[in-house]
Amino acid sequence: MKSLFLSCLMFSFLLGCNCTTPPAPDTPATPDTPTTPDTPATPEISSSPIHVEGNHITVKVGQTFTIEIPGNITTGFVWRQVKDNANQTIVSTVGEDYRTPKSKIPTSGAPGTHYFTFRAEEAGECTLRFENLRPWEEEEDPPTESYQITVQ
Repeated sequence: MKSLFLSCLMFSFLLGCNCTTPPAPDTPATPDTPTTPDTPATPEISSSPIHVEGNHITVKVGQTFTIEIPGNITTGFVWRQVKDNANQTIVSTVGEDYRTPKSKIPTSGAPGTHYFTFRAEEAGECTLRFENLRPWEEEEDPPTESYQITVQ
């Protein structure tokens, strides 16, 4: 009887350890609320606006811009920039990131967005290409995205 009581007590304890507290409801953002790390950084833009028409982007020398490509890294596929020596003098890579949308309930396998940020270094034109592939597989013709960049 004593061992049955201890077994029930231990079982209850283990059940209690697996309980989680639901997340707190979102509070509305106020001007005093700092941005969270899940918020994409706003590119630093000079006084001239960036002009985007389809996959053609026009910027001024010194401006930074970000290319956003939807994806889902949980499948193993990632977007990666195809390095091209011709692009290195016109634009430089500032950084890249991958983020999933904020959600009250974490979802495994949720798609997200790849962010590639560049800085316009000198006037000219170049093409930025990205491949969607699994890094450990060698695919001859992976899906690609191309962006024509004009720096004025």
